[in-house]
Amino acid sequence: MNTPKLIAIFLAVFAITSHADTAEQLKTTIESFSSGTGSLTATVDGNTVTVTGSKTGVAPSLTLNIDSDVSVIWKATITGNYNSFNFGTIRLSGTGSFEVQSGGTVSATSPTSSISAYAIYNVGAGMVNISGGTVEGLNNGNAVYNDGIIFISGGTVTGYKLNNGIIVEWNKAANNTEYTALSNDDITALPSSATATWNGRGGIAYAKGENTGFIPIEGVTVSKVKITEPTVTNTALVYTGSEQSAGIAANAAYTVTGDKEATNAGDYAATLVLDKDNFEWSDGTDDDLSLLWAIAKAKIAKPSVTNTSLVYTGSEQSAGIAANAAYTVTGDKGTAVNSYTATVALNDKANYEWADGTTADLSLPWAISAPLIDPILPQIAGGSIRVQATANAIMLENLPRNAKVQVYTLQGKQIYSANSDNSQILRIPVQTKGMYIVKAGSQTLRVAVR
Repeated sequence: MNTPKLIAIFLAVFAITSHADTAEQLKTTIESFSSGTGSLTATVDGNTVTVTGSKTGVAPSLTLNIDSDVSVIWKATITGNYNSFNFGTIRLSGTGSFEVQSGGTVSATSPTSSISAYAIYNVGAGMVNISGGTVEGLNNGNAVYNDGIIFISGGTVTGYKLNNGIIVEWNKAANNTEYTALSNDDITALPSSATATWNGRGGIAYAKGENTGFIPIEGVTVSKVKITEPTVTNTALVYTGSEQSAGIAANAAYTVTGDKEATNAGDYAATLVLDKDNFEWSDGTDDDLSLLWAIAKAKIAKPSVTNTSLVYTGSEQSAGIAANAAYTVTGDKGTAVNSYTATVALNDKANYEWADGTTADLSLPWAISAPLIDPILPQIAGGSIRVQATANAIMLENLPRNAKVQVYTLQGKQIYSANSDNSQILRIPVQTKGMYIVKAGSQTLRVAVR
């Protein structure tokens, strides 16, 4: 059989076998192998074991547990014919290297598809290097099973059928000359009616488990897998105080770096980096993809003054501004008759804003008014002070000596303050008609100037 030359390097995916053999121990194992017909000779030169000779019809496997610093060069012929399940004509373990060179042949034949037979079955983490010779699976046999590293730089590698995704075959006669990288673990272009005529086949090296990719082979196109560009799905994020995600779908074809998650309000960018050896975006490019996303500030309703009719009581009173953990209120308490201004400030302006999108501090005016006394009473209850309002003045009579007199508007603005001294009559001019609060000594009343 003739197949194209393959070049591939694969990563190990299974555990390293312990207690591997030295070169001298491997020589003993090889030369004492009794299965089949013929004999094998192993020559040791330092840590290199070169094998020549011929063995045919072997079963079970020639098992080689190769130490990390040992290399086995295969220039012999060995064939296996299996009527029951067997892992391979040559079964490899350990971390050393096994190389098939020119003149070497490793073959496996199996009578039915239900019996898996391999020419080389590598369960170690070492390297299988095929630089010449022939490695073949015949009549339901397979060429290579590999859990370690495989490097095929020459020779002929033929597999009767695909098994475990190691040697992928295609049918040139059916013009199946294009494959997509990493499309599945068992790729084959063979029609279901395919027979056991496998001449003109080649293979694509494919790493079991890790799926490290295909390599180009003359006459065969291996296309990158096309990946649809992902999008940000969480497009209406609002600050919550907890970490949030952009909602970019995970995919083995790319890694996401940069701003994948964030807590604070702001604009962010995540970067998607493709496995460029095996994947490309749907438009045929493989450049890193930047996806912008954002977390909006949390909106807070502007509070207001709810206590709008406060009257002096002698005790502290509040403007009645609703409390919220998102802001701090100051200047919202008072005792005296007065006009006040409360200030409401957002605690975290980077993550919160008012409902209208602003963040400036709020100034909320409020007041405490003097208690209302019927203005038509001629005198203050319990006292002898008399009051009379004219068109532009308030007259007070029978004032105590040195009584302090104060006059306020209903909004709490003071317009007059003086002592009566020795005079018991006081005329207080006013410029505007309306209601005024008069405090004379310990007495307070409301006066209407008409």
